Amino acid sequence: MPEETTLVLIKPHDVYRRQITPILSLLDTDNLRITGIKMIRPSLQMVEDHYQEHAGKDYFPWLCEQLDDQPVVAIAISGKNAVKRIRGIVGPTKPEDNSSYTIRGKFSDDTFEASRREKRAVRNVVHAVSSLEDAERELKIWFRAEELLT
Repeated sequence: MPEETTLVLIKPHDVYRRQITPILSLLDTDNLRITGIKMIRPSLQMVEDHYQEHAGKDYFPWLCEQLDDQPVVAIAISGKNAVKRIRGIVGPTKPEDNSSYTIRGKFSDDTFEASRREKRAVRNVVHAVSSLEDAERELKIWFRAEELLT
């Protein structure tokens, strides 16, 4: 199986909660390696490009609002079957569906129900891509080619 590179974003809520180091320690493991990392305050255009598949949905503004001009840690991670393996480490999107062995299970302090009630995006700690095609598209949004190690 060829090596692939995937993207993980540590979202602002957990940057502010000082969870960067514990999250990184769970990602940099098991023959996966960090090949790019930076902290950035993305523009609204960058965030809209990132979440383009959700454009037009009622929660799209909430997704954009949570990342727009807020500190985000963007991480490129490479290894065999990296997309699937990182999704397993991160866990399901809904924080309440996670075991304590996943990043979202360990660090999330939110639920989908609370986010909908408060009309905001769920604070589920990190974003992780769900397919190799998404990884290729999203990595180009967050990293220039020269910022990634090969």
